[in-house]
Amino acid sequence: MSDPLTVGQAILLGVIQGLTEFLPVSSSGHLALAEAYLRIPGAGIAVAVLLHAGTLLAIALVFPQGWKHLLLGLRDLFRAPFAGPSGWSEDARLAAQVTCAAVPGAVVGLTLADRVVSAFHDPRLVGVLLLVTAGLLFLTRRARMDGRAVGFREAWLVGAVQALAILPGISRSGATIAAALLIGVSRPAAAEFSFLAAIPLVVGSTLLSVPELGRDVLAGGAGALLCGFLTSCLVGWAALAWLVRLVRRGQLHWFGFYCAVVGTVVLLWPPA
Repeated sequence: MSDPLTVGQAILLGVIQGLTEFLPVSSSGHLALAEAYLRIPGAGIAVAVLLHAGTLLAIALVFPQGWKHLLLGLRDLFRAPFAGPSGWSEDARLAAQVTCAAVPGAVVGLTLADRVVSAFHDPRLVGVLLLVTAGLLFLTRRARMDGRAVGFREAWLVGAVQALAILPGISRSGATIAAALLIGVSRPAAAEFSFLAAIPLVVGSTLLSVPELGRDVLAGGAGALLCGFLTSCLVGWAALAWLVRLVRRGQLHWFGFYCAVVGTVVLLWPPA
C-alpha cells in the first residue's frame, strides 16, 4: 500500500471486520466499500487478511472445544492417514471434513487470485453480491429442521459455497450457514462447522500475505496493524457469540434486510 494506516483507521477497519466477519453481511464487501467511500488506504488483501486473522482468534475464544477437537483430529489423521472414515476417531473425521470444506476455496483462491483482487475495487459488483447474500439469508426461513450432523457430503457443499464467498459481498458465514441449514443440518452444528471450516483458508491466506504485511510493517505501520488485529479479535468475539444465539433462534434471515438495503444503496449511489 502507498501510505501506512493510522491507528484510527486501523481501529475503524478492525471494528468493521470484527462485526461483519461473523454477522452474515460480508466482511470483505464492507472493507472494500470502506476503501471506496471513506478513502481509507490499506483496505486491500494483505490488511484484510490480517484482520481476518484477528477474527480467527475470536473463533478459538467462542468455540474452544471445536478448536481442541480439530487439532486432535489433525494429529490422528497424520498418525493414520489411510485408515479411512471407518477407522478414524471422531476428531479425525472432523478434521477430514474441515479439510474437505477448505479444498474448493483454496483452489479458487490460488487460481483466480488476480480476479478476486480486482473485485475489491468494483463497488457495483460488491452491491450485486450483497443482494445475492440477502437472498440466501431469506431462504433460511424455509430451512428444514432435520437436525442432522455434518457429514462429508455436507462438508463438500459448505466448502463449495465457501469458495464463492471469496468474492467481496458474498458473506462467508451467511452463505455457509444458510447452505447447511437448507440441507437439514442442525442449527448449532451449522454455525460451529461454518466457522471451523474457515480456519484452514484464513491460516493459509495469512501465510501467503506475510511478505506484503512485512512491507507494511517496515513502512511504519506496525502499531496500527496491531491495533487493527486486536480490535477485530475483540469485536469479532462479541459478534460471534451474538450470532450463535441468533442462529439457534432461527433469526438469521433478519440480516437479509440489511444486505438488501446496503446493496441497493451501493448500486444507486456508487462512490465517485
